[in-house]
Amino acid sequence: MRFPNLFIVGAMKAGTTSVHRALSAHPAIFMSRVKEPKYFAFQQDHSPYRGPGDPGNKRFFVDSRRYLALFRDWGKERYAGESSTIYLYREEAAANIHERVPEARILIVLREPVERAYSNHRYAIQRGLERVRSFRDAVSMEEQRIADGWGPLWHYKRKGLYAAQLERFLRTFPREQVFVGLFDELRDRPAGFYGRLLEFLELEVYPLPVERVENRGYLPRFVLIQRLLGLANRLPAGLRPLTSRGQLGRCVQRLGGWLTSWNAGQAPALSKEDAAWLGPFFEEDLDRLEDLLGVSLEAWRWREDLTTPRSQG
Repeated sequence: MRFPNLFIVGAMKAGTTSVHRALSAHPAIFMSRVKEPKYFAFQQDHSPYRGPGDPGNKRFFVDSRRYLALFRDWGKERYAGESSTIYLYREEAAANIHERVPEARILIVLREPVERAYSNHRYAIQRGLERVRSFRDAVSMEEQRIADGWGPLWHYKRKGLYAAQLERFLRTFPREQVFVGLFDELRDRPAGFYGRLLEFLELEVYPLPVERVENRGYLPRFVLIQRLLGLANRLPAGLRPLTSRGQLGRCVQRLGGWLTSWNAGQAPALSKEDAAWLGPFFEEDLDRLEDLLGVSLEAWRWREDLTTPRSQG
């Protein structure tokens, strides 16, 4: 069995699921059917995270044999890939990937950091893992939560400090092995985005399925129902067959799907007040990121007179 040679490393809530699915349709690329195996993020000793129901503690693929089994069907395709958005943020991941696969191709998609943080917060609420529904309040609690040992899911601001994260990969891999794309292009000009990506991978143009990545998502109408659904998704391994197999499993899944749809309320857009409040936090990092990428990121700089957010997702 072979290690993969293509990695979508982040950022979280920047359209990586859409990129993963699109690349899996290319005849020269085999993408793991499991997203977020996180194998290279947690190879060193690490104390458990302390956030409530912290998903960072679910490292199902730390065993190399189990991880490599994800690619057992990799045949003659030029690339085999996986997507773990924690790799961009976790300091050890770049070196761990390089140690095993120095020739790997690295794919990075970056999203305007305030919108990324807001989407991250909504996602945590959807999963029943964030009890603070106010975006500003949750962000204000971030540093204390990190000090208390909460995992990356709740690092809303810090995950958007891209410069140091990108520098780690550029120091570890040759520049020609690292692709950096922007969520803006993926959302607004997907044909151009995927054209550049296939050129980077030295693959022939192929009609990839393009998904809409603009999606406001939802917020649960009743938090208790969402928490109960979240608990059902986190059953101990011995009880999971009850919800996934046989007639009982099918009934449970149908009920869970119906409850999820019924409980889904419209998510509000990011307010210009919250954007203007958080935006200055990223100004210095955006300066560094512009130097690294050689492009202007002026459209990512929130101003007091901004009247509408540029994207929702």
